[in-house]
Amino acid sequence: MVGESVGRPDDALVCYVKVEGPFLLTNIRGGPPRPNAKVPTTAKYGDAVFDAHTGNLLVWGVYF
Repeated sequence: MVGESVGRPDDALVCYVKVEGPFLLTNIRGGPPRPNAKVPTTAKYGDAVFDAHTGNLLVWGVYF
């Protein structure tokens, strides 16, 4: 996760999940794409980190 923080102490119990797609990406950049922008529409991999006690999603991401 390249140093991404999950917002919990280093000794907190979490569950890391890696998934393989393809995953269709829509509205991920917070608005319409710029004209003539080369924006990938799918991602091959993704990951998510969950709080091991509550099951709450802490952070997620996708990789091209």
